[in-house]
Amino acid sequence: MTAFNFFKRLHCDIIFLQETHWTAKLENTINSEWNGQIIYNHGTANSCGVAILLHARLANQLTQPKRDSHGRILATKITLDDQELNLVNIYAPRSNTERQSFYRSLSNYLTDDDNNIIAGDFNSIADPQRGKSGGNANARQSANTVLQTISAQFHLIDIWHSHHYNQLCYTWTGKKPTDNSIIRTRIDKFLLSTSVSHLVTDSAIKPYPFSDHDYISIKLNMDNIQRGPGYWHFNNELLQDACFEAEIKDFWTQWETQYNTFHDPRLWWDKAKKHFKNIAIRRASINNKIKRHAKLQLTCHLTRLHARSSSGLDHDIENYLLAKEHLKQFELKELEAIQLRSKARFLEEGEHSTRYFYSLKKKRKADQTIRLLTKDNLDMISAPFDLLQETHHFYQLLYSAEPHDKQASTNFLNIQTPTLTTAERTSCEEQLNENELLEALNTMENNKSPDFDGLTTNFYKHFWPLLVPD
Repeated sequence: MTAFNFFKRLHCDIIFLQETHWTAKLENTINSEWNGQIIYNHGTANSCGVAILLHARLANQLTQPKRDSHGRILATKITLDDQELNLVNIYAPRSNTERQSFYRSLSNYLTDDDNNIIAGDFNSIADPQRGKSGGNANARQSANTVLQTISAQFHLIDIWHSHHYNQLCYTWTGKKPTDNSIIRTRIDKFLLSTSVSHLVTDSAIKPYPFSDHDYISIKLNMDNIQRGPGYWHFNNELLQDACFEAEIKDFWTQWETQYNTFHDPRLWWDKAKKHFKNIAIRRASINNKIKRHAKLQLTCHLTRLHARSSSGLDHDIENYLLAKEHLKQFELKELEAIQLRSKARFLEEGEHSTRYFYSLKKKRKADQTIRLLTKDNLDMISAPFDLLQETHHFYQLLYSAEPHDKQASTNFLNIQTPTLTTAERTSCEEQLNENELLEALNTMENNKSPDFDGLTTNFYKHFWPLLVPD
C-alpha cells in the first residue's frame, strides 16, 4: 500500500499502475485503502496486472471497461467537463516478438474520435540515442515499427518528448547482470491524441522510491482551449457609470481635434471606436475589482453577523438577514452575467443553478472551438497554427474569382428588372441627414451590435447628443 500513500500526497486524480501482481482476493483490502474507484485487470500474484485508480470526485463517470486476458491492457472512457477521454493503461511484454502482437492489438482499445490517452510501460525505446544509456544499443526494437503505425493511425504523440525535446531523462534504471554496468531507459510514456495534447500544461519524470521505475506525470487543464481574441460585446451597465461617461466625453473632446489629421474620415471614426472599446474594457476591469472587494467585505461581515445572530436578539437577526439579502443580490448579478454568456433562456431564483450555468458556458466555449480538421488530401490536422492556416486557405478559395461563362453573365444581367427613376437615384445618393440617422438608430433593437466592433445600439443612443455634431 506504499503506492497509495505516496500518490495520495501528490493529490493525483487518475493513476495508472502496472505490474500490480494483485489478485481478486485482495480487492476488498485494496479498495479500503483508496478513497475512490479502482478498475482492475489482474494478472497473477507473480506477474502482470494493471489498474486505473480514480479519485472519489471522478467516480460514476466511467463507461464499461475493456480488458485483455493477460492482465496487460485496461481501457475505460471518462467524461471530464463535457469532454470524453479514452484512458488506456498498458504493460507491454519484454520480448520483441510478443510486443509486435501486443502493439497490433492496441487498435481494439483505441477510439477513432481522437481522444485517446495511453499510459504505461511500453518496454520499448523509440530512439536508442536519446532513450537509452548503457546496455546493448542494438537490441531488437522492430516492434517499434508497429507502434509507430498505430501512433500514425490514431494521431498519437509522446507528450513528454514533445515538451522536453532537447532533454535526456529516463524512467527505468537497472544493472546488467553480466558486468553490473548501469542501464537506463525511457520506456514509461504517455501517448496522447494530438487533438487533446494542448490540454497538457505540464509533464514530468520524477523519482519513485519503491520501484526501479520512476513515475511520469502530466497535468491536464480541460479549459485550456487555445483561442484567438474572441468577440467583444459592450457591457451596457457602463452607461450608468459616471466615471465611464466622463472618460468618453474627455476623450471625444480631444479626438475631435484630430479629425483633419486623417485623409479618410472613416479611418478617423474606426480608430475612435477602438478607443471607446479600450476605455470600456479598462473601466469594466476596475468595476469588477471593486465588486469583488465589496463582495468579499460583505461575506466577512455576514460571517460576523451570523455569529452575533446566535444570541437571539431581534436586532442582530435583522442585520444578518439584511446582509444575507445583499449577498444574494451580488450572486444573482453574477449569475445573470453567466446566463448571458451561456445564452441560456431561463433563470430560476431559489435553485442552486450556478454550477449548471458555469457548465453551460464552458460547453459553449468548447463547442465553438475547432479541434480537428480533415484536409482535401484526407490528412488530419489539430495544431492551432495549422487549423488557422487551413481555415484561411479554405475561405480564400471559397471567395476567390473563378472562370465563368461570359455569355451567361450577360444574359443574366440583361434580365428586365424594376429600376429606380432619376429622382429616386439622386435621393439615394444624397448625404444622410441627422434626422434620418437618428430614426434608423431608434428603430434598432437594444443590446445588439450594428457592426463587428461590439459597441451596442444602447451605446450609440446614450451618446447620440455627444456624437451627432460629427
